[in-house]
Amino acid sequence: MSPAILPLNLDEGVHQLHRRTFKRLRCLYTTTFSGCYEWGSDALLSKQLVDFFLTDVKCHPVSAERISQYICFYAREAVRQSSQEAAWVTVRTMSNATFTGPRWHTDGSFFGQAAGYKRVGTILGPPTRFGITRERERFDCLEYERSLLPIKYRNDGVTLAKRMKEIDSEINAIVYAIPEQASPDGVYITDFRFGEGGAIHSEPDLCLTDERIFFSIVPGRLDLIKNWLRNP
Repeated sequence: MSPAILPLNLDEGVHQLHRRTFKRLRCLYTTTFSGCYEWGSDALLSKQLVDFFLTDVKCHPVSAERISQYICFYAREAVRQSSQEAAWVTVRTMSNATFTGPRWHTDGSFFGQAAGYKRVGTILGPPTRFGITRERERFDCLEYERSLLPIKYRNDGVTLAKRMKEIDSEINAIVYAIPEQASPDGVYITDFRFGEGGAIHSEPDLCLTDERIFFSIVPGRLDLIKNWLRNP
C-alpha cells in the first residue's frame, strides 16, 4: 500500500517570494473559501482567491495577491503531478479558535468511495497534526461509529456531545501524535492519503495562538469535484 503521508519538497523560489508576507500576516476573521481549479485556469482561481482574501479576510492587497499566487502554484503542481484535470481548492481562516485536544480522523466518509492524495498547506499558525496507531481496525470502527452519531442523536444534542466526547477519548487512547518537523519560515506543505488506509490527522493544538490560515487541494476528475462543490 502507498504511504499515507508523503513528504513534499517545497519550491524554494516560491518560498523566497512569499516568506516575508506570511510573517506579517494576521487573521481576524473565521471564514472559508471553496473553489475549483481547472488545468490552465490559474488567472480565474487567482482572482477568486484575491477577492476572498480582500473581502472576507481583510488582507492587504499585496498580501492577498501573493497568497493567491502561492496557493495557485501548489494547485497547479498537484494537478500536474497527479495527471488529473482539476482540483478542489479550499481555504480556511480561523480566529479565536480554541482547539486543544486532538480529534483524530481520516476524511474517509467525507469523500464517499473516492480515494487519493490531498495536499494541505499552512501559512499561518501551527500545521495539521498526524498520528499513528497499532490498532488500525479498532480505530476505523470507532471513527465509523462516530460518523453515525449526528444521525442517531440528531434530536438529542446533550447525548450527542457526550457520546462524541467518549469516542474521542477512546480514539485518543490508541493514537499517538507524530512529532512535527520544524519549518524555518512557518510554512508547512504535506500530501496525505484519504480513503481506505488514509492518514490519521487532526486539527493542531491552538493553545499558543488562536489564528490560523490553511488550505487543502484535492486533485480529481472535473465532474467529481463539481459534485463535491454542489454537496459540501
